[in-house]
Amino acid sequence: MRKTERDKYRKRLREWKSRLTGTVEGMRREALEQDEAAPSDDSMADHGTAQYDQDLTLTLVEDQQETIQAIDEALARVESTDYGKCDGCKAPIAKARLDALPHAKLCVDCQELLEERGET
Repeated sequence: MRKTERDKYRKRLREWKSRLTGTVEGMRREALEQDEAAPSDDSMADHGTAQYDQDLTLTLVEDQQETIQAIDEALARVESTDYGKCDGCKAPIAKARLDALPHAKLCVDCQELLEERGET
């Protein structure tokens, strides 16, 4: 992959990471506020709903953190010039795939094999 292409993906990955980091921080604050604003009348339904909302928010935070980690790994591959090479078969990852999923580390074929084995 040419340097100009790597620079383009580096920029996209950094921008995406910045947006996600802001989103994660906001979601964490929201989860803490939900915890602090627990229903005062102690009704089981209200408490259950508040707990569900908090659990959902924390699950979303965890998912976003995993994406941020994948972006960090992709940024490291950009710096080492391994970016755009499949971790599985070492073939180039299609540009269309990188455009859609810039932190992809597997080509479509290797990703499909992984999913068929249930190892997503």
